[in-house]
Amino acid sequence: MTLTLEIPDPLAEELRRHTDKDISRQFVEAWAAEAYRMGRASTAKLARLLGMERVALTRMLGEAGVYPGTNSEDVEQDGVTLDRLLGPVGE
Repeated sequence: MTLTLEIPDPLAEELRRHTDKDISRQFVEAWAAEAYRMGRASTAKLARLLGMERVALTRMLGEAGVYPGTNSEDVEQDGVTLDRLLGPVGE
C-alpha cells in the first residue's frame, strides 16, 4: 500500500538531519513504537508486521524510548527464533 503524506520542507530537513533512515521508515517506526507503548501490539506482532527480527525491533523501540517487557506471545516467538537459530532442544 502506498500512502502519500505532505510534510513541510523544514520538518523533512529536520528528519533527515538526525538519521540516515528514509523518512517513510521513520514514520513506520514511530507508529510501531506508539502501538507498543499503548499496548496495541506485542513485539512479536510488530516484528512480523515490519519484517524484522525481534532483537532489531527491540533495539528500534529502545531508540524510540520504549522499553519492551515480555508477554506470552513474545516468549513463544523467542522459542521459535531460538529453534531456528540453534535447532530444537534434544537434537
